[in-house]
Amino acid sequence: MEDKLETLAFLNYAKAKILNNVLKAEGIESVIHNLTLIHPVISSALRLGIKDSDFPHAIQILTSSKWIHENIIK
Repeated sequence: MEDKLETLAFLNYAKAKILNNVLKAEGIESVIHNLTLIHPVISSALRLGIKDSDFPHAIQILTSSKWIHENIIK
């Protein structure tokens, strides 16, 4: 059975790209949805989707403060 994509988070463009790269480094494929390539920074809420089977590991990464630095949040 093929895993369906589940939404992990809704993030702005910068945070979505960072988390996407962190997940990739951890071996988790992720997809950014609702991205307008003409003006990607303007999108305020992009959906980051992952496979259902990767969800527990991805939640551990997401809830960890290691993936994002305080300066990026501001």
